[in-house]
Amino acid sequence: MRKAVLALIGLVAGCTTTQPVMTAGSGLEQARRACQAAYDSGRITTREGRANCLSQAENKYPDDFADKRLLEQQQALRLNLAKKVDSRQLTQAQADAQYASAMRRLAAKSGG
Repeated sequence: MRKAVLALIGLVAGCTTTQPVMTAGSGLEQARRACQAAYDSGRITTREGRANCLSQAENKYPDDFADKRLLEQQQALRLNLAKKVDSRQLTQAQADAQYASAMRRLAAKSGG
């Protein structure tokens, strides 16, 4: 679990996702890259859309997550922050900092 949290914190830029250490060719990682590519290319135009895409990708691979409750909390947090960035209530940097802080708290609560 600690590795998953550290991986998450390392990938915070852009309100990215918590992820256990996985091989680069895993289905989940490919699905996440597809979401990012769609966002980068403009097919997904909002951070909220990107957050939803990432959550859908994660939900396709439930066995990749040891703590389902932590995953649900992380997805809700990512979506909430994405909405705030889209509505200009937060900058991306502020959202990234809040995401990292909240994920550390959640991981500590879950025994990470």
